[in-house]
Amino acid sequence: MLAWWYRVSAPADAPPGATFAQRDVVRRARIASAVMLFLAIILVAVAAIGFFGPNKQILYTALIVWVAIGIGVVLNRRKHVNLVGLLLCLSINTGMYLSILRAPGGLGLMDKDILYLLVFSELFIGAILPSPWITVPLVINLLFSTYELFFAPHAADLAAMSSTSLFTMLIRVFQVHLFIAGVLWILNSHARSNTQRANMAEETARLHHDMATLRAQRDQDAQSLQEALAEIEATLTQAVSGKLNVRVANQQGGKFWALGGMLNGLLTRYERAVVDAREVQTLRLTVHQHKASHHITQRLTQEQALLKEAVAQALYEQRPFVVPEQLVLLEPFFSPLQGYWLLPSTTEPARAGVAGALTPTYVSGLPDPATLPTQENKGGAHSLSATPLSLQPQQQFVVPASFSSPMPPFHATHKEIHDDRQYL
Repeated sequence: MLAWWYRVSAPADAPPGATFAQRDVVRRARIASAVMLFLAIILVAVAAIGFFGPNKQILYTALIVWVAIGIGVVLNRRKHVNLVGLLLCLSINTGMYLSILRAPGGLGLMDKDILYLLVFSELFIGAILPSPWITVPLVINLLFSTYELFFAPHAADLAAMSSTSLFTMLIRVFQVHLFIAGVLWILNSHARSNTQRANMAEETARLHHDMATLRAQRDQDAQSLQEALAEIEATLTQAVSGKLNVRVANQQGGKFWALGGMLNGLLTRYERAVVDAREVQTLRLTVHQHKASHHITQRLTQEQALLKEAVAQALYEQRPFVVPEQLVLLEPFFSPLQGYWLLPSTTEPARAGVAGALTPTYVSGLPDPATLPTQENKGGAHSLSATPLSLQPQQQFVVPASFSSPMPPFHATHKEIHDDRQYL
């Protein structure tokens, strides 16, 4: 029943990590809820006494307190605990004060006991409100009791008592109120201190738990970061070693999700750049080879023109063949002809052992006629050149028809020769 009443009339428990003030409000609200429950039950008997007794004001007091309890439940649910304590204190004291003041014939022996019941307001204040608030109802109740015993109208039975008896009665009222108020003050202070220590202990435990959780989370994050960094490092190492299609295994929401995405983009661009660079290098090599081939072709054409001119001049001037100095590519092929006599291609090579009428006087391998000695015989001196000679086939050099016509002179520079040797 009490748990159900707490759910109806008390606020919810303080959340984890709540401050001491929040926990203290919840604690006092639960006390106020329990006090209102028991007070409402006790008022049933009080209302019966007022209904069947001569003092109807007691019934009205019970009704007023019930209304105050209903309002207090709503306020207590909204954590207005101080207001609930003041409302209960005022309703109890007001009802009791009216019962004493409106008693028929004044304060009597039966009504004087209500002065002891005024301690209920101090109980409510001491249980619900902070300790200093106890002094307020204590002072008011003691002043009211003093007024009723010595200055207010009394009934005949109380008026018959002596002033000494009234003073003794007042001392007892003071003892009850002061003793209960003192005990409530001490209990309230200790309860508040215990609650504060418990709150500090709970807060300390919560902080330790939070620190342990944060430490574990930090260690996990550090391990995740190390794994992510190791993966990125391994990816970059593979990319540097030449594996261009490698990528970072990136998961959405990871520690380096954005960085991994950008890094994968850079690796993709790097792969494309390397492929493009290789293609450009291949194209450059191809272009260079084409240029070299074109240059060699041009050089061969130029050297062919030089050879044509040299052969034509050698045939025209009837002198030994001289290899042009500008030859570079064709020089190894024509250097064996240096100093030899050439035959035009229009002349049939002489057969072995026969000197044809069309065979020239000077053939390759023979020295210049001017240097030949004369031979004396019986017929007289004559030149050896007049002696019929048989030309061997291997001594005859047939000049192609393309070399028979003289060509305009061609002069190559030393730089071109040097460049051609570089291509070779």
